[in-house]
Amino acid sequence: ELLPAGYRSRIFNSPEEEQRAVGPRSRFIVSDGVSWGEVFISPLSGPAAGKDSTSSASGPLAIHRLRLSDVQVVVMGEMPQATARAIAEAVRPE
Repeated sequence: ELLPAGYRSRIFNSPEEEQRAVGPRSRFIVSDGVSWGEVFISPLSGPAAGKDSTSSASGPLAIHRLRLSDVQVVVMGEMPQATARAIAEAVRPE
């Protein structure tokens, strides 16, 4: 519900594979039906250093990194840079 308008998390595994998955998911794919993005969530190792948020773009590919307490969220995909940032900011790690 916090994702930008039209974007939804897409599941490409079968329901059986999802039930067998161990632990929280650390990779998601989001799409609005036209553009897509992959969301990676990983724990920060050691003391957090550097900026809380960074962005970059190369052609149609946008990347946004965001530090949330003790995890790093990385969004990468074919979408506007502002959308990648909004998706990263919508993540709420469990």
